Amino acid sequence: MGTMAEQAVHDAGEEPARSVALVPPDEVVHLGMLQASTPDQLIEAATKIATPLKRLITERGLAKRIQGKEYVQCEGWTTMGAMLGVTPEEEAVEERACAACDEPDCGHTVFVATVGLYTLADHRRVGRASAECGSPDELDNDGTPTWADRPRYARRSMAITRATAKAFRLTFSWIVVLAGYAPTPAEEVPERGFERRASRPAPSTSQTITLTTPIPFGMYGPKRQGGALTVEQAGPAYFQKCLDRAQEPDKRKEWYRFCERALQLFEDVRGAAEAGLAEGARQVQRDHEGPDEPDDGGEAATVASSPAEVARGRILGLLADPAVPEKSKGIYGELYRGMGPEATLDELNRVITNLEAAKRKAATAK
Repeated sequence: MGTMAEQAVHDAGEEPARSVALVPPDEVVHLGMLQASTPDQLIEAATKIATPLKRLITERGLAKRIQGKEYVQCEGWTTMGAMLGVTPEEEAVEERACAACDEPDCGHTVFVATVGLYTLADHRRVGRASAECGSPDELDNDGTPTWADRPRYARRSMAITRATAKAFRLTFSWIVVLAGYAPTPAEEVPERGFERRASRPAPSTSQTITLTTPIPFGMYGPKRQGGALTVEQAGPAYFQKCLDRAQEPDKRKEWYRFCERALQLFEDVRGAAEAGLAEGARQVQRDHEGPDEPDDGGEAATVASSPAEVARGRILGLLADPAVPEKSKGIYGELYRGMGPEATLDELNRVITNLEAAKRKAATAK
C-alpha cells in the first residue's frame, strides 16, 4: 500500500506522477580526435599535437615568413586536420558578379567557395567557412590586381583553397598559435604583409578634366593591366554607355559625375573645332579674294580676327578633321592646349604644320 496521497490519486482514477531523474549532460568536448572534459585537458591534448605539427611544418616549409611573422599555408592547415581526424569537403562554389567596381558591367566576376570540416570517424561537421577570389580591388603593393585578371580555373581553385584554410582557422587557429604561428592563413596575407597603403582619393566633382586625364574608375582605371586609359583613349561612346546603363543610385557616385563631365568635354571640343573650322574657311576665302573693297565711308573694312586667332581656328579645324589621324590629334592637340593663351604665332604655326603633315601622310598611305 502506498502513501495516503498515492491512495487518493488511485481512488480518483488518475495515474500517479512519476519522478524524472535529471541526467547530467555529456561534458566531454569532441573536436575530431581531441576529447577533453576540462580546459586544461583540452590544452594539454592540443599541445601534444602542436609540437609535432610545428616540426613537420618547419621541415616541409609549409609556412611563409612575412614581416617577421610566420603564416601557415593551406597544406599546413590540412596536415593539422589529418592529425585531428578532420577532413575538408567542398560544399559550394559560386561565380558572382563583381561588387567592387564603381562602374556597372565592368566584366569582372569573383568566385565564392564554401568548405566544411568533417570528422573522419562519424562525418560530423565541426567547422565551416567561405572565402572569395577574383575581386579587382584585391591589389598587390604596387596597385596591380592580384587575381582579377587570372584564368577562371585559377580563381576558382584559390577560392576553395582560401575557404579550406579559413575553415580550419575558425575552428583550430588556437592550436596553430600554440605551435608558434600567426593565426591567419598565408593565402590571406599580402606578399609584404598588412601594410597601410594610402587610399586613392576620389576625384572631386570640381576637378578639371582634359582629354589626357586618366580614367580613375572601373575597368579602364588604375586597376587595368597596363595602366589607366585617358579620357580621349576611352572615347565618348564609352562614357555614354556608362551613363545609359546607370541606375538611379549610381547617379550619386563620383564615376557618374566624371562620365558627365567627360561627355561635356567632348561636346566642348567638338563645338570649338567646328567654330575653328568655319573661321579657318573664312580666312582661306579672304586670302583668295584679297582685301575687301572700301565701304561707303571710303575706308577699307578691317578683319576682326588677328593672325593668332586665325591660327587657333585652323588648329581646331584640323583637330576636328576626320582625315587627320587620331594619334596625331592626341599629340598635337594636347600640345596646343598646353600652350595657353600666351602662345606665339610661330608656336601655333608649328602645330598647324605638323597636323597638316600628318594629314598628308595619312592620305598618301591610303
